[in-house]
Formats: sequence, structure tokens, C-alpha cells
Amino acid sequence: MTRRIDRFDEYLTAQNMSDRVASHVANLFDGVFTRARKENKDLTDRTIKKLLYTFTDINPDWLLHGIGNMERYKQPPTTNFEDVLLKKLDNIERLLEQILKTQLSIP
Repeated sequence: MTRRIDRFDEYLTAQNMSDRVASHVANLFDGVFTRARKENKDLTDRTIKKLLYTFTDINPDWLLHGIGNMERYKQPPTTNFEDVLLKKLDNIERLLEQILKTQLSIP
């Protein structure tokens, strides 16, 4: 029986997505997938919940139990992960600018 991490690896390969991109998009810490593989552990329920919330095209029965098809829908996912990451970077830059302005205005 395959583990959830193995099934998610299959999904990553099918989507041509790296661990790093997947973890950032799903708001998971860097290395969550590498750590699970290295320590021969499976993904936690919390991690699975975030993955299913983020990657809505994954069939939950398939990811959790290996039942059914990988994709919930037969069409490709509509999420453009590069756009999501660019939006997050823009938000970070704006926050840093606000912090800098605040710091400069303090006597």
C-alpha cells in the first residue's frame, strides 16, 4: 500500500511541480515533503488538509486512501502557481515598504 506522500509525489510529477513550489503555495514549511521521505514518515492530517484546500483538483479519496483517480476533474487545474507566488511576493514587498516608512518616521 502506498503512503500519502508517495501519492502526492505522483501528483507533483504529473503537474511538473517542485516540492518547493507546492509547499509555498500551500503555506507549508520548506522541506515538509523531503523530511517525510527522509524520515520514512507520512504526511500529517494537517498537511493533507492544506494540500486538499490548495490543490482542489486532487481527489481526496485518492490522496488519503489510494481509491479512485488522482484528479477530481478531468480538466487541468486552473491555478497558475507562478501567479500565486508573484502575488505573495508583491504583498511581502508592500509590507516591507510600509515597515520601512514607519521606521523612518519614528524620531
